[in-house]
Amino acid sequence: MICFLAAVKEEILPILSLFSIEKCLNFKGKPVWVGKYKKEDLIFGQMGIGIVNAAHLSTVLLEKFPINLVFIVGCAGGFPEKNLNIGDIVLAEEEVLADAIFPFYQKFSLDLEKIILKIPSSFHFKKGLFLTVSSTTKDKNRLKELKNLYPQAICENMEGASVVQICKIYSVPCIEIRGISNIVGEYNKKNWNIELAVKNCKSFIKELIEKLC
Repeated sequence: MICFLAAVKEEILPILSLFSIEKCLNFKGKPVWVGKYKKEDLIFGQMGIGIVNAAHLSTVLLEKFPINLVFIVGCAGGFPEKNLNIGDIVLAEEEVLADAIFPFYQKFSLDLEKIILKIPSSFHFKKGLFLTVSSTTKDKNRLKELKNLYPQAICENMEGASVVQICKIYSVPCIEIRGISNIVGEYNKKNWNIELAVKNCKSFIKELIEKLC
């Protein structure tokens, strides 16, 4: 069974539209859908925002269902000077809980090699270090601090490292695919494009799942 997890409905519902959904469940207010693609059983979860919500639903699903691969999908904020544009696709090689007291002990590798050879050559993406933060970076001072601590980081999100850590506990491979919705350091939502980020993420997954199933 393949699992797809996203924080909010704007990120998960477009992915759902690609597949045949058989039933909808609910775990403590978090909607979950069960479906199928070809002969592969699928499960989709709307985690909610932040690491606690992410850890909760990913744990529940890994306990209750025979999941053998987890995809984290959705949006991310791209770091300046990383040659990223709004709508670009990024894949995580590593995730860091950037707000942890000892963040360098909270770094987790992802299982990107599980899919890298199956990605269609027509798709362009950037891979690298992702940061999981407790709040979107809104000012230049915080941005400078993060860049100094993690000069190789390409983007930030609010759930990824939590899900990856839970998957490590359960020995289940985890892949994180996100679309860039904004550039980190300027908190002007007029410049964000969540719709484009999710649309491109959906297109990427549509092609990839054909190769996996």
